[in-house]
Amino acid sequence: YGSIGISPAATAAWRAHAVTQGSMPQVGRADAYLQAASRATRSGIEGVVPNVWPINVFEPCWSLYTLHLAGLFAHPALAEAVRVIVAQLDARLGVRGLGPALHFAADADDTAVALCVLRLAGRDPADDALRHFEIGELFVT
Repeated sequence: YGSIGISPAATAAWRAHAVTQGSMPQVGRADAYLQAASRATRSGIEGVVPNVWPINVFEPCWSLYTLHLAGLFAHPALAEAVRVIVAQLDARLGVRGLGPALHFAADADDTAVALCVLRLAGRDPADDALRHFEIGELFVT
């Protein structure tokens, strides 16, 4: 993606330093990432960026879980949107789990919520992805 830890702020700080070091190919990737992050806000104000971007696993995962908590997970008006997101999560979940974004390190939190959402949707995902984070009686993230 061209980001530093899916953080526009960290990427901008790195970019400022890289320009002084002459790392131009990487600066171009950082610029493209920062421009895409700014467009993602849909604010129309150049340079306004989210604090973390993209979070294309975190947002859909936790949104569906929140719908469940609100009693809306199975609402007929949301059925198609829920079905599409569940199918994406199911396809993306691997043995290493999921992180907040597709190209970011997997963690126990996002993996656990993805597993929960998949089970709520009637899927039967393997727990192996979550067991990857188990150390003794604890789960690390």
